[in-house]
Amino acid sequence: MNLLQLQASPGAFREALLIDTDGGPRPLAEVMDDWQAEDFAALDAGWQRAAGQEVTHPCQSRAWLERPRGHAKSSDVMAMATWALFASRKQ
Repeated sequence: MNLLQLQASPGAFREALLIDTDGGPRPLAEVMDDWQAEDFAALDAGWQRAAGQEVTHPCQSRAWLERPRGHAKSSDVMAMATWALFASRKQ
C-alpha cells in the first residue's frame, strides 16, 4: 500500500500500523477485537473530517467511548491521533 492510500483511509492505516505484542510486532488490524473494529469504524468519518478530508458519511465531531480498564482506550486514541497527524491536509 502506498502513502496516499494510507493517508486517505484510517482503516488502511490500521492494517499497516505495527504494534508491539508478546509475539513481536503485528498489524493492529490483525490483533484488535471485534468491538475495537466497531468503535474505529464508527469514528473514522469524524477523524477524516478533523484531518480536513471530504466526508460524505454524516459524522459527529464528538464521541464518547466508555471501556473498562485495560481495554485499549489510550492506545486506540493514539493510533487514530497518529493517523490524523499523518493524513492532515490542514496547515
